[in-house]
Amino acid sequence: MVKVGFEIDRVTRIEIHCAVPNAASAAVPLKLGFRHETTLPRRLVASDDTVHDVAIFTMFGNEYPGSRASTLRMSAFDCAGERLG
Repeated sequence: MVKVGFEIDRVTRIEIHCAVPNAASAAVPLKLGFRHETTLPRRLVASDDTVHDVAIFTMFGNEYPGSRASTLRMSAFDCAGERLG
């Protein structure tokens, strides 16, 4: 979806938010080339009513071409099944 955002929708910034205890989810944006921007304390209430900090990872459009995310193969389709891009 990072490719869709930058290459098709032409957004200038993408953020990924994840609960701090979820190390597997936090590894994904780092692997794609996002950088950890900040952590917001006590921002997420989980289904079991526990409260978690939320980590925010950011990538700007000018950073995307040199990132690992730009090298991944992707196909995207609209709701009618037409290929995007």
